[in-house]
Amino acid sequence: MDDAVVAVIITAYASLDTAVEATKRGAYDYLAKPFTPDELMAVVSRALRHHLALEEAARLRKQRERDLLALASEKSRLHTVIDCMADGLVVINRDRQVVLANPAALRLLCQHELPVGAAADDCLGNPRLVELISDALEAGPGTRSHESWR
Repeated sequence: MDDAVVAVIITAYASLDTAVEATKRGAYDYLAKPFTPDELMAVVSRALRHHLALEEAARLRKQRERDLLALASEKSRLHTVIDCMADGLVVINRDRQVVLANPAALRLLCQHELPVGAAADDCLGNPRLVELISDALEAGPGTRSHESWR
């Protein structure tokens, strides 16, 4: 059954078997005759709320797909820029793990790779760099420092 359609079965031949079968085939609700106008309005109101919820879920799915596509595109552009930088860049998280290292950083550090998630202290091989990382983590967010090696 189409997701945009919310089916309500109204029948004079109500039984548990027909209700189960209707539900298996995609009916949202089941109303047996005779019924009052209030009962019909309640069923239609529930069906309308369900339909609106389905539409909102579809809209959110489409938005999520667009956002994920945009994010993937932005991530690709960012990695291209970072990989083409002449300066070395190593990103370390608060747990002192390597998150990212560009090719220039690998050349500067004489490393073939810096595995993502590896402990920076163990794989950087430069005590001064490890000290700078410690200083930056102790100083906290928003603190900037700079040091150049030539």
